[in-house]
Amino acid sequence: MPDLQANKDAWLTDADKSIIDGIRISIDNAFAGGFDIPFQFPPFVTTDTKNPKWTEKDVYSYEPIAIFKGSEPRTLAVKFQYVVTSASKGFSASRIAYILRMIKAYAYNIGTDGKKAFPTVTVDWPRILPKGGGAEEPKCRLTSISISYGETLVGGGSGGGGGNSAGYAGFPLVTTVNLELKLVTKIAGVITANQEAGRGKPSGGGGGGGDKSKEKQRGELPGLIKFEWF
Repeated sequence: MPDLQANKDAWLTDADKSIIDGIRISIDNAFAGGFDIPFQFPPFVTTDTKNPKWTEKDVYSYEPIAIFKGSEPRTLAVKFQYVVTSASKGFSASRIAYILRMIKAYAYNIGTDGKKAFPTVTVDWPRILPKGGGAEEPKCRLTSISISYGETLVGGGSGGGGGNSAGYAGFPLVTTVNLELKLVTKIAGVITANQEAGRGKPSGGGGGGGDKSKEKQRGELPGLIKFEWF
């Protein structure tokens, strides 16, 4: 039996470890420098959706006329779990609670400072959402964060995940995280709250500056991609 104290990853199979090392999801605006989500077990994609949009018009004595209106963004539903261990094994209750707070931080920094708080998530998931031809890492919008807790609770002290878990008595043993990620595909795909408030304002006197101001704001949006990975 492996020495779990000496190697916190020993309880993972080599296959699981290689999967975890090959997948990256980073909350770009989670405080300073972003936050790479640490995975205890391999995450997986439950659905990968791309919906074309059609408008149909009824025609007398004939099938409806269908007009193609574009498509919705590619949407990934991602699921992963955490199980409380001792601190020496890497996932104490306190660390799991910290990870959850950092993921939810995405929703609290949107629109607070134009570029710095631009609400994107960087995803590098080989074969599912790989880098594009220009080696850019795909950017997504995080549109749903759903966290569910198991009914089994841990105790405090060493029973609650080691020395790092003092005060975490009653923390759930198992936590499941579900994220919905929508791929950003166009420069104008996302506008922050501050930029939305400034849209259409003339850059100087006269009436022609509104469109230029809007285009300038859109052009300054950082980290967006111009095409989609299929």
